Amino acid sequence: VGLVTIVSLASWFGIAWYERQVANSPDALTARSIEQYRGVVRAQPENTDAIINLANLLIQKGEYAEAIVLMQKLVRLQPQEMEWQMNLARLYAVTQQPKEAQKIYDSILNRDGKNVAALYEKAILLASTDKAAAKQLATKAMQNASAEAKPKISQLLSSLSN
Repeated sequence: VGLVTIVSLASWFGIAWYERQVANSPDALTARSIEQYRGVVRAQPENTDAIINLANLLIQKGEYAEAIVLMQKLVRLQPQEMEWQMNLARLYAVTQQPKEAQKIYDSILNRDGKNVAALYEKAILLASTDKAAAKQLATKAMQNASAEAKPKISQLLSSLSN
């Protein structure tokens, strides 16, 4: 076995190792998972577990537009599930669609006026455009908040007082 053969084998093994590393990298695994979940959702459009997992993966990758479509679907499939509505509102907020986010927060608050997460997040949403309304929402959130939630609400109230 000559030196050229040894170098060639080493190069080949190095490339094979590199290709395995790339194929098993978190990005590649995520991409494969996304494609697998897309296939499941196409075959089973009401499979909420697949929709949730796909939406979460897309959010992690910053692919918000498709995640919004999936969250809208979850809200239609399970309208009683507040978590899906909150996630959809958050996606709208992240994608600079405050009016859409506000509609969802309003819908949640119409059903449960003491929902601390909705009060707090809507207050954050309004902080730059309507400080008085934001302060009112944050105050109501503070009144209904658990002890562990109060510090972050207090911080928001302080920033609204400046």
